[in-house]
Amino acid sequence: MKPKIIDNFDEIQEELNETENSIDQFESELHKHRDMLLSENSSIERLASNLEIIDSDIRNNKDAARLRDLGSELNLATSKDLCPVCSQAIQDTLIPDSSHMQVMSIDENIRHLNAQKEMLEFARNSHRQNKEKLQGKITQLENSLFKLRSLAKSLRSDLYSTNDNMSESIVYKRLLLDSEINNLNKLCDFLSSQKLKLKELSDDWKQYLTEKSGLPSKKFTDLDEEKIKTLRNHFINNLRQFGYKSILNLNQIDISLESYLPVIEGFDMKFDSSASDNIRAIWAFILALLQTSNEKAGNHPGVLIFDEPAQHSIVINDMEQFFNCIIKLKKSQVIVGITIKDSDTRQAISKLPSEDYNLIRVPNKAFRKFESESE
Repeated sequence: MKPKIIDNFDEIQEELNETENSIDQFESELHKHRDMLLSENSSIERLASNLEIIDSDIRNNKDAARLRDLGSELNLATSKDLCPVCSQAIQDTLIPDSSHMQVMSIDENIRHLNAQKEMLEFARNSHRQNKEKLQGKITQLENSLFKLRSLAKSLRSDLYSTNDNMSESIVYKRLLLDSEINNLNKLCDFLSSQKLKLKELSDDWKQYLTEKSGLPSKKFTDLDEEKIKTLRNHFINNLRQFGYKSILNLNQIDISLESYLPVIEGFDMKFDSSASDNIRAIWAFILALLQTSNEKAGNHPGVLIFDEPAQHSIVINDMEQFFNCIIKLKKSQVIVGITIKDSDTRQAISKLPSEDYNLIRVPNKAFRKFESESE
């Protein structure tokens, strides 16, 4: 049976008034949120512009720091804030008469600008989140307004229709209810599927907890600890054999349980090493890895390649010890690429047992341009 209008004009008029009042409220709310969205967009653009300026300032200061460091390496007077002509002190600022005020250095400027950049990025992300919330709210208000305006249109049509006409407002309400019921049914289906998913995740989590309870209480097994101890011992013995002098007490060295690199009191030991001792430490550690793997049946491929190990003016005695350590390795292959520039290196190589190594000489350049057939 079709819904018809039967002497209910007063009720329709009252509902129309309420609907129009709701429309006015929603329009006011929508206008307010749109103004807020414009404000958020303006703030985001302003912050983006400020970030571009700060990025430019950071680049300029980093360039100035690189030039200063280069001048320091070249021992230039300007890097020491001295005039290269008259040797008078010069200020690192363009502000006149700045002696009475403290001016930040280049490094302090970089740190200050980075802190400002982090603050502005945090503010921009906050405004972006507000923008997303406002856009969602505006979409919700627009959908509600569309429904209210459609309902008001149907109510006005009912007011000016004859009693025998079908009621548009009732039909529209039924359609809205039907749409809402469909949406709620979809939501129920979604919630049911998510509950099943949560049940599966809960079962998986229980299984993981059960498996976790079966793991050893310590992070490392006894064999792991034995391997790390062996690695440390080989590393320290190699350092001592190669003439490492930057640390007086080599027994202070440990192997980090996080990075598996050598440390002293939790700090990377290379910070306390000279350039030549840093090379010795690299030799010692790389060889110690292979020595430990050979001793503990590890997964090392058994191949090492050294490129110019004699750099940084390593003394010849330490080079001899390095070669002797390599020769002692069993079931391994070590390739050493070295430029023989002096008689000491040549003599150190000649002292090695000829049956323990294979010397391949490259008299000319190792890499040369191929000559084409036409040439």
